[in-house]
This record gives sequence, C-alpha cells and structure tokens, in this order.
Amino acid sequence: ERERAAFMTPDIVKQPRKHTGRARVIYEPDAKKTRRTTLATTQREEMGAMVARFTAWARGLVSGLLPSYAPALQLGPATFRVCPRTRVQGLHVDSFFFLPTEGRRILRLFSNVNPTGMPRQWQLGREAFEPFARRFLPRVRTAVPGSGWVLQRFGVTKGRRTAYDHAMRALRSLAKGDPQYRRSGDMVEFPSGSTWLVYTDSVVHGAAAGHYALEQTFLLPVEAMADPAKSPLRILERLSGHRLV
Repeated sequence: ERERAAFMTPDIVKQPRKHTGRARVIYEPDAKKTRRTTLATTQREEMGAMVARFTAWARGLVSGLLPSYAPALQLGPATFRVCPRTRVQGLHVDSFFFLPTEGRRILRLFSNVNPTGMPRQWQLGREAFEPFARRFLPRVRTAVPGSGWVLQRFGVTKGRRTAYDHAMRALRSLAKGDPQYRRSGDMVEFPSGSTWLVYTDSVVHGAAAGHYALEQTFLLPVEAMADPAKSPLRILERLSGHRLV
C-alpha cells in the first residue's frame, strides 16, 4: 500500500505539451524497461517492479479464463495511467502506430485502481466491427507502396506495418475524426477495483473519464482463435477482396 501510494500522482509521468489525460507510464515486460516517467533510478525500478507484478497477475488471470489461448498469447506493453482524463475520447478501434500487429488480435486487460473510489467511464459503440468497417472502409486510402518497410527499416515501428495495420489505423482515425460518430456511443462505468477484458481491435469504444488505471496488452495470432473468421483481419480481407498480410 505504501509503495502504491507513492506512485499515485501525475508528477511521475512525463507530460506532453497538451495535457488530455493520455500521458502514461509504459512498462515493456520483455525488456523489463519502464518509460515515460520522471522517476529517478531507484524509484523507476520500484515502479517497474510494481507494474511487472500486475503483468504477471494479468497473464495468470487471462490464461485461467482462456486456457486454450494461453500458449499462443504474446505479451505486449503494460501501462499505468495516473493522470485524470480531461476530455471524452472519440469512438474507435485500437491500432498501434509504433507496434504493428501484422494481423494479430489486440486483447487488453484493464483494472481501475482509483484509491478514492472513482469509476472509470467509457463510451461503447452501438455496432459490431463489421458494420463499423463497412461504414468507413470505402474512405480508406491505399498505403504508399514500401512505406511499411521504410518505417521498420529506420526503427520508427517495431515490426512491419502491413496493409492490415494501415487499414486499421485509417479506420481508427476516420471514426475519431467524424464529429457525429465519435460521440454516438452509450456510457458505461467500471467501478474502482474492477477489471475488464476487451478485444479492443474489434469493440468500438472510447475512454470518457477516469483517474488511475493499469492496463496489460496481449497479442493473439488469428490462427489461434476458436473462430478466425470473426477477427478484424478476416473481416477486412473479405470486405476488401484481397489479402492484407
């Protein structure tokens, strides 16, 4: 408790020029590296150890809930959000610019660890991924040939940005940029102390309010799914008529 209390302040996060509540500490489990924090060496290590324990707990929980997926799950970054969100995030599906998934699913576990009992609020879209994709896919422009290779070659992305990653990123941007669609969801609350698990690459969502949360990202190869046809990759390939990875 004492350790956690020491980190419950926005002062530990490197803030961007424009503060929106998006600033967060990032922990990379494979490298055991903590980024985007103002903490010095010793406290940085303590922070990393705290988030690492959350990562281990999250992995155990997901493996227990989804035992058939456990062998294929790949650990992504963990984040600690200690800054209050100052505006409603537009509805979108997740796609990481710096970490292309190359078709893998994005499964994320969230925990509201607010010490004062404040709930975390999201807005959830009213349509499934396929109608969402049908709505915006016609407006997605083709990626510049070779751009994925260039981004990887010069270290901009950790992996190759495929046609799938390009399409998902474009869908995300188009939805968030649509003034009517971006605020068309239904509000839900996650109480302090609660944990929820979401395929954030297919569930249309947007964070609305909250303060203090831990998140763990997992990547799951489509082939490991019980029904790969329901993945965004297979849906987009069917709608576009060609392979995307």
